[in-house]
Amino acid sequence: MFDSTERWTLGVVVAVCFPLLIGCAAYCYRPTRTHADDNLTGRSNALFPMVPSIVGTAIGGSV
Repeated sequence: MFDSTERWTLGVVVAVCFPLLIGCAAYCYRPTRTHADDNLTGRSNALFPMVPSIVGTAIGGSV
């Protein structure tokens, strides 16, 4: 399906993106203290945590 160059490129992209996504998730999870905070995400969090959440949902739903 992929030749060796495409596999290598895909591996590099995954190796770079995975730690970035884990870091972003850890950063966004940090301020969540209780279940009520998690339920009010759209109201209490800034724009930055909401945008990656929406983009991630859109990408995951399209796959």
